[in-house]
Amino acid sequence: MNWKTALSVVFAVIVGFLMGKFMLNQYNSEYELAPVFNQNSDKYYFLRQGEYESFEDMEQNMMGFDYYIYDEKDNKFITYVGITKDYDNMIKIQGYFTNAGYTIYVDEINFKNEAFSVLVDQYDQMLRETEDNLTIKGICTQVLAKYEELVIKSDDSN
Repeated sequence: MNWKTALSVVFAVIVGFLMGKFMLNQYNSEYELAPVFNQNSDKYYFLRQGEYESFEDMEQNMMGFDYYIYDEKDNKFITYVGITKDYDNMIKIQGYFTNAGYTIYVDEINFKNEAFSVLVDQYDQMLRETEDNLTIKGICTQVLAKYEELVIKSDDSN
């Protein structure tokens, strides 16, 4: 075997190694790939006020709120006072309730409901354009009521 052939083989192996390394590094990129099963769902920010051991405790502690929804999980009652898809609006709503003296937590929940998604997009646009506390409070109430109507009641009927 002459030296030109040997040099060509070594060069081909090095190029193959570098190309393989480049291709494998593409899988470790900084870009997050969307999971296949969640591709058709929307991400919502649910603003949670608290978790209560009993229904009576929940009702007693939520008396200061005009409107809220709750979910029962693991024998606890979890209350929500706002829903949005927009991060900046989530911060705005959380600030509104924090200024009113409440501690608000944020849960990210993914689900698909086209009618509710369109409605939340419209309310999110209104929220972006306002700083008025009464308007923020009214929008939160409307979104929660529509969530009950379009998501909870439609799930109950299925």
